[in-house]
Amino acid sequence: MIAKWVLPNHYTFPLVAKVCADIGSLRGAQKVHALIVKFGFELDLFVRNSFIRCYSVCGRTSDARMVFDNGFVLDLVSWNSMIDGYVKNGELGLAREIFDEMYDRDIFTWNSMISGYVGVGDMDAARRLFEKMPSRDVVSWNCMIDGIRKDKRCFNGSQVF
Repeated sequence: MIAKWVLPNHYTFPLVAKVCADIGSLRGAQKVHALIVKFGFELDLFVRNSFIRCYSVCGRTSDARMVFDNGFVLDLVSWNSMIDGYVKNGELGLAREIFDEMYDRDIFTWNSMISGYVGVGDMDAARRLFEKMPSRDVVSWNCMIDGIRKDKRCFNGSQVF
């Protein structure tokens, strides 16, 4: 694209980041990230959020956090991407730190944390968050039911309802 003198824009980079994440190409992501800086798109929120996700999917949460921390403006997608990245990479303590710093959480935020706690078998923490949720959806309920099913203490499934 650049060789043909077609310059990338703020729509191009997120698509390439998604491809890099989908194929697990950390090296590709790093090359594209260098181009983002070169072309001056590192402050673009859409571009930055796509790289938070990309680095997380590639298992590089430290790089994702660097992109997150260098953002002057963060939105709900930024926060949720960072939390989800930590959860999916087994870094629940760091996910909880970000969660606790958030001012405005949505259902995805809560469900990511609950899923993380269920995933590591901490049903007590999952239940505490579930009970604090301002609203629940089918994902919230299914996650708790799945956690109860897996829990060795054999909670009564009706306790969730």
